[in-house]
Amino acid sequence: MASNRIPDAIKRVFAESFTASDIAEPLASFDATASCTEVRASMQAANLEIVGIRQEGRAVGYVEIGSLQEGACGVFMRPFQEAPVLEETAPLLDVLLKLIEAPFGFVTAFGNVAGIIRRDDLQKPPV
Repeated sequence: MASNRIPDAIKRVFAESFTASDIAEPLASFDATASCTEVRASMQAANLEIVGIRQEGRAVGYVEIGSLQEGACGVFMRPFQEAPVLEETAPLLDVLLKLIEAPFGFVTAFGNVAGIIRRDDLQKPPV
């Protein structure tokens, strides 16, 4: 019977060698007043499912492409706290554990959300 226990050597690699910033992607963002049509088109062109929403120049939430309808995209904004939010220095093991619970999470830099990690990002070479 296979063990679900993670060997200590593997834990050390995840805890000490790699961090969230090693696999995070920059979070594309739009002003809350941008039209859903414009945002959706940009998201489709860049193959993005999630983008940040800015107010007063700062990302304050996010939208998923499927939630955009008509009008300003800020109307469909969800707060970052509805998804895991990790420090850029979070160990990769913490990232893995968060992505078991959610399909994506956000990464902070300088106290603001600046990146995103999706489960697909776990296929990158550092992981």
